[in-house]
Amino acid sequence: MRELENYLRAKRYSPRTVTNYSYEIRYLLSHYSDRSAYSLIQTDIINYLTYIQEHFNASWGKCHTAAQAMSCFFQHILQLPAIRARSFYPLKRQVYPNILTQQEVGMVINSCEILQHKAIVSVFYGTGIRLSELQHLKLSDLDRPNLRLRVAHGKGNKERYTLLSEKLLSLLEEYWRAYRPKVYLFEGKLVGKPMKARTIQFHVASAIGRVGLLSPERRLSCHTLRHSFATHLLDAGTDVHTIQQLLGHSHISTTMVYLHLQESKRRNIINPVDSFL
Repeated sequence: MRELENYLRAKRYSPRTVTNYSYEIRYLLSHYSDRSAYSLIQTDIINYLTYIQEHFNASWGKCHTAAQAMSCFFQHILQLPAIRARSFYPLKRQVYPNILTQQEVGMVINSCEILQHKAIVSVFYGTGIRLSELQHLKLSDLDRPNLRLRVAHGKGNKERYTLLSEKLLSLLEEYWRAYRPKVYLFEGKLVGKPMKARTIQFHVASAIGRVGLLSPERRLSCHTLRHSFATHLLDAGTDVHTIQQLLGHSHISTTMVYLHLQESKRRNIINPVDSFL
């Protein structure tokens, strides 16, 4: 396990990925606690993935993370060529993300009575960044002259720039004057340290809940604001490649999912049956 963690750190994987992969391998080895890791074969891996789906209703994301962790572990740490790791990656069922309408986003932002919470929600929606990216935003990442936001800790340690409107910048300047963060844009109780991810999630969920949008059928979160940002840009006429760059997607296929969520094109479609009715 130490070898695995050292390998992941050397490859510059994020701390969250290191933790997740370590947990997944520990779960696997606990499941086969009476056997050596070197004795496991392809069938054992497939049986384990089937087990967590049937007994724990593991999601596609959970199974995919487990498969990625095992791929890394068996290929690079145990170096077992007999296990073809990528062959047991689960097939992904296409599920379109939930989004908010522009009116709903306005309701969520306006429901925030605390300036810090309003700033957090506005940054998510106004920039399209991920939770971990917002958590590690620094004051130095605000590029005021060029009205853009530097995302230095993107997925896969990739750096990019995204939008920073004048109104959002004014809100953040007001927030800074009130809270005086030292290093990170959003700091927790410890000065100079980033706010915890769970705290950020709680503030966003509270804002969404206050306007009555939370429900078991409609799962909404920080990422919903990112999806809404992308979809509303597409509705406004922004091209897919620009949105891909703003979101930090490695593959255009990931961004193309927002084409299915566009309202503007759907509204303008003429149903062929109308010619006969």
